[in-house]
Amino acid sequence: MSACCVQNDGVGVVVGRAKQAFRPREREYDAGTMTKIKADEERERLARWYGAMSEEELKEIAKREGALTDVAREVIRAELLRRGLKVEQLAESTVGDSEMKLAKIRDFVFVPDALVAKSILDSAGIKCFLSDETTIRMDWLWSNALGGVKLWVRREDVETAMELLKEDSSMRTKR
Repeated sequence: MSACCVQNDGVGVVVGRAKQAFRPREREYDAGTMTKIKADEERERLARWYGAMSEEELKEIAKREGALTDVAREVIRAELLRRGLKVEQLAESTVGDSEMKLAKIRDFVFVPDALVAKSILDSAGIKCFLSDETTIRMDWLWSNALGGVKLWVRREDVETAMELLKEDSSMRTKR
């Protein structure tokens, strides 16, 4: 009597002889093997995908092409050229931009307090961002080690931001 084995491939159960090789069914997308796809195959897949999109959908993706892979960026540009479309890129300012001088105006122990302060500044039209927010959100014990959640604004907005935040004294800042 020969031994049998039962293996579950996540889609169905396979029963067979123990010495037979187990081969799971092919799946359309698998994150583990996605990195192995050849660039040409990916280019073809994206060309079909972008080709089937409406002009508005294509323009929306193209506006944020900085978030695309190199292959995707190349394919979307080719599709835009093929259709004769021009898309204005969204201006993306980065922290490392030499023209943007930032100033840290507050440190917060708790993420919700930092979010309230950020929303106050956002509603006043002051560009700002939080640093270390995600890390502290994942594990709040890191707050002391990192110095809390930091609120940053452009240097020219410091006085206005400080004035707006003075009005809301309910926020717990790092001492």
